[in-house]
Amino acid sequence: MSETGSGKHDDPDSEDSELLGPAGAHEFHPLTGLWITDETTPDDLVGDNAADADHSPPAWDFDDDEFADDSSDEFDLALAETVAEQLTAPNSLSPPASPPSHAPSAGQALTAPAPIMIISRPHTNSRVVPATLRGLRRATGGSVTLAAACTLRQITPAAADTYMSGCTAASIRVADPVAHTAYDSVPGRKAASPTTLRWPFQRYSDPDVDEATWLIDVIQAQRTVGANTLLTPGRFLPNNDPVIELDTAIRHLDLVRSQAQNEPVLLNLVLATNWMTNPHRVDDLAERAIEARPDGVWLTTLWPQLTTAGQPVDLQLLAGYRDLCRALEDEAIPLLLPTTDLTGWWCLGHGATGFGTGLSAAARAFTPAQTGGGTGNPPKPRILTPELLHTILRSEYDPLVTAGLVTDCRCPHCLTSRNTADWDASTQAGHHLFRLAELTADVDRGAHIAGLVNTALTTANMARSAVALERESVPRHLPLWQQLRA
Repeated sequence: MSETGSGKHDDPDSEDSELLGPAGAHEFHPLTGLWITDETTPDDLVGDNAADADHSPPAWDFDDDEFADDSSDEFDLALAETVAEQLTAPNSLSPPASPPSHAPSAGQALTAPAPIMIISRPHTNSRVVPATLRGLRRATGGSVTLAAACTLRQITPAAADTYMSGCTAASIRVADPVAHTAYDSVPGRKAASPTTLRWPFQRYSDPDVDEATWLIDVIQAQRTVGANTLLTPGRFLPNNDPVIELDTAIRHLDLVRSQAQNEPVLLNLVLATNWMTNPHRVDDLAERAIEARPDGVWLTTLWPQLTTAGQPVDLQLLAGYRDLCRALEDEAIPLLLPTTDLTGWWCLGHGATGFGTGLSAAARAFTPAQTGGGTGNPPKPRILTPELLHTILRSEYDPLVTAGLVTDCRCPHCLTSRNTADWDASTQAGHHLFRLAELTADVDRGAHIAGLVNTALTTANMARSAVALERESVPRHLPLWQQLRA
């Protein structure tokens, strides 16, 4: 399996996007400042903290490491607020679940039986997230624990308290240091430029020289942003020298844990793909985590390039996830899998504690940059279809509803869309999170997820007689998920 990739930004004209609707139809302008490039200037884009725009460094962050993010800053905040309120209104578009009487603490949430759904801060549109979290919490009634995650590439010191303070519906709040963006080479991922290194811990020429002081700065940055759960720095483990790489990660864990003030501390691992495709390396990961006994493991794996809205289809990679999930579950060590979307949801059936997703493609997969040209046509509207455990084209979805193979979606985002004849970025992203939260709320771990996979595979086979699915709409991951049940 190749782990190489280009560090260049994608050409937004040349690639289909899961989230953006047709530009002309919805007044989106993805070519005029909404796609972030090295040439973007403050005049091109006003970020989430316009009031701080005169500060130096600026309060918004282009986050070069998140080049795959395809969101638009035209996301409808009013719609997100309306949906959140509708979920508790007497005549709601969707029957509300009873909200929990109080949110658990971060430590309680990590050990509670409820699955954890991590919502990552998007590249832009972060103002939508607090309302989205409130709506999801009300809709699931506490059967899903919500976590809000951002990175310290996104949040700057000038705007440190403007994001997490709004995420009150999230029991777990994480500010990932993503130290690998400042200090490591990750295949296919663009390294941070000096102008985006704004926190003190990002400016050490060599953090190993005074590691203890560096780690204190790592911790302080997370607390400043409002995190209630601490992560270790998150250096990249390339699997060149596994023993030394794990030794360093565990040493960081011990030092961060020694400075914790009642916060849970998670072992933050950022792995090359071949850690998870090699059974021996998976065993090493499990063994060292079990020996170290962190409050949890926050695991990010570099995936191979995916098709649009796709899931990994590497059997060894998926087997590695399955085996690690089971090993850590047996030892009661929570495993959280940010930026994994449906694959992470599937891992709940094998013992994972939580998984991550979000409003944009970058929040759903950690991959190298996509390369190559596209059609130059407007992005195609897509829709997460729970009956297929996959995202398909909207033009394919309606014939499947007519054929009785999938149920016409009644989520508040889809109902609102029908009322206005819109199907735009806001609706697509809101629908995605709402339906994925429903799947998570209903999950009964192993046997239940396996049953859903079997049913989805049957539905996918029947769908071929109703509509000609394009290549990206075929759920090629389902046979692998079924095969790995044992």
